[in-house]
Order: sequence, then structure tokens, then C-alpha cells
Amino acid sequence: MEDWLKGIEQGYGARGYIYATAGPVFTRNPDHSADILVNVREDQQYYVNRIEFVGNFSTRDKVLRREMVVREGELFNQAAYKLGL
Repeated sequence: MEDWLKGIEQGYGARGYIYATAGPVFTRNPDHSADILVNVREDQQYYVNRIEFVGNFSTRDKVLRREMVVREGELFNQAAYKLGL
């Protein structure tokens, strides 16, 4: 179940909700079954403002920006960011 909840959070992270959290709420039934309700707290969407490079002396910034998967001004995509690491 933890992997499933983490997948939900990653899906929200790919849509700009960096601090989204998913948590289960269990309700027991008399017939020995349980209902599972997943609460998702989205927080707010985040955008990339400015990407800065530090310690780069040989390659121009525009070349590095061209290779980035995450772009300035776009909705932050956690999955794309992790690909670019």
C-alpha cells in the first residue's frame, strides 16, 4: 500500500503539486471487511521561476539550459526533474 500511495503522490508531483500527501483512512465493517478512503492534500501548484548554475566555468549556461528537462516558467514536474538529475 505504501508504494501505491507513493505513486499517487508522484502523480500529483508531476502536475506541480510538490507537497501533495496521500494518506489512507480505514473503516471496519461488521462483515470483517474494510473500506479504504484515500485523502489527498494537494497544497498548491508550483512553477519554475529561475534555474541558476553554480560552479560552471567551461560550458555556457544556455547550453546547460537546453539540456534541462525542466524549463523556466513551466509548471514544476517532479518526474522530469528527477530525470534531469
